[in-house]
Amino acid sequence: MTPARAALLADAILALHVGVVAFVVVVALAIPVGGLLGWRWVRGFALRATHLALMLVIALQAWLGRLCPLTVWEQALRTRAGQDTYGESFIQYWLSRLIFF
Repeated sequence: MTPARAALLADAILALHVGVVAFVVVVALAIPVGGLLGWRWVRGFALRATHLALMLVIALQAWLGRLCPLTVWEQALRTRAGQDTYGESFIQYWLSRLIFF
């Protein structure tokens, strides 16, 4: 795999990871708000099951002290592309960048 392709795949995994985080946060906020406002879509089984499964996986990873597989794959691709990686988790890295820009 070329470094350029590895970098492109790492960026794609980063975008996917941001999407997963956004989904978990937005749905966590939408469920109680939507329940109060009568939004029927927040009561959907598929939405709630997906949200619950993601939260359980995230909690298990945190409990075991493991990095998310998306973070591991992204960092491996960035290494292959010759780019810098970060040693902490996805959330730790991006929150610290947001707070201490």
